[in-house]
Amino acid sequence: MPALHRELLEIWLRAYCDSFDKLPFGQEFDPITGEPSEAAPWYSSAMLLFLRGLDELERANQE
Repeated sequence: MPALHRELLEIWLRAYCDSFDKLPFGQEFDPITGEPSEAAPWYSSAMLLFLRGLDELERANQE
């Protein structure tokens, strides 16, 4: 995995983890503040992307 891809993925996953108390798996984040958008909690496609991101980072760490 390219270093930039890995760095962005780590930042994105951290943003989701840090926002669970406000909105679990919101649909998107404000690009300036990093706050989750107003969306239904537990938005399913966001959950799938989160799980895929964890998988990608796990594989990258094993290399």
